[in-house]
Amino acid sequence: LAQKWWEQGRQQGIQQGLEQGMIQDAQEMVVEALRERFGAPGPRLVAKIKGVTQRETLKGLHKVAIRAQDLEEFKEELERVLAE
Repeated sequence: LAQKWWEQGRQQGIQQGLEQGMIQDAQEMVVEALRERFGAPGPRLVAKIKGVTQRETLKGLHKVAIRAQDLEEFKEELERVLAE
């Protein structure tokens, strides 16, 4: 029984680690898209992006980073998302 619990805990830890890695990767993709389009985003903006932990939201922000006319447009969308 203890072995089964240990194995379940181990599997859950692996799954959580994978999910966290995917979220961190998505955050970095948003930051990199902004860097390529508009130059280095400031530390406050990066911190706000890193505060987003929903993968689907990050995917949407990545699209906005690619399509935005300027950094201000991206910031407005980010603020809208954070307010939800």
